[in-house]
Amino acid sequence: DKDASEGGDGTSWSSAYKYLNDALAFCISNSTDTFEVRVAEGIYYPDEGNLFNNDDTNSTFRINNNVLSLVGGYKGDESLNSSPNHNLYESKLSGAVFNEYGLDAPNVNSLIKTFSGNNELLVKGFSIQNSSNSEGSIVNITDDTDRLKTTFRNCTFKDSNSSGGDAFAIITPSEDNVYFEHCNFVNCSFYSFAKNGNYYRCFFNGNDAYAYLLNSPRLLDKCFFYRNIISSKSTNTGQNGATLIKDPYEIINCVFAENIGSASIVRSNSRILHSTFANNYVYNQNGVD
Repeated sequence: DKDASEGGDGTSWSSAYKYLNDALAFCISNSTDTFEVRVAEGIYYPDEGNLFNNDDTNSTFRINNNVLSLVGGYKGDESLNSSPNHNLYESKLSGAVFNEYGLDAPNVNSLIKTFSGNNELLVKGFSIQNSSNSEGSIVNITDDTDRLKTTFRNCTFKDSNSSGGDAFAIITPSEDNVYFEHCNFVNCSFYSFAKNGNYYRCFFNGNDAYAYLLNSPRLLDKCFFYRNIISSKSTNTGQNGATLIKDPYEIINCVFAENIGSASIVRSNSRILHSTFANNYVYNQNGVD
């Protein structure tokens, strides 16, 4: 709980950890147990606590393999079995570690990472923001650090940006065992936004990517893409033609409305089923190829 006093042990809301990374450090040091980490409303920065030094742009929220769930949206006085309400109580994970000085940048290199492991992980009910030119600046889960399954549910990724190179803001393992469920991706601006992953009932609105919004997603199911822009106006930018969605494995029951692509809106040799394309625009070619 960001409003707690320092020195808590995490055993109750009245003695909660003040900094999220101190709670995560406790989980790391008690590796034989498994944990659910509950987070009250407030803004949490990865350079706070004992895992990293203040203002360290290498700081990150590193989720150990014995953390089964990281859940935000609590008021901070609930009973043991109470449910969170992320719509009423915002728990925000922010990489803007220099905000205390009134500076917007630089942010941390990568905001969220995991330790590899055979337990499933649920990250639920957070507002998540970071701006960095580094690969995996928001979520960085590689083939070497992935879990059996990782699910981001009811999370909002908003107002993040990067102008750097070929870096993806969200990278997930090639095994495609990372899922985004009921998540919002709003007003983010990146060279390329996300690589791999599965998306179920997600909303993409007002995002701007130079090359790709999504590259090689495994599944898009019941997602809504509205007024997203691929800002490259070339069909040959070095990415074999910039496009909103590149090489998805399967698209089912999705809606694409008023998006702007470069070479295409969707470039795919795979299945596109029961989906609607309305008032999309491309600079050079057909809306779907």
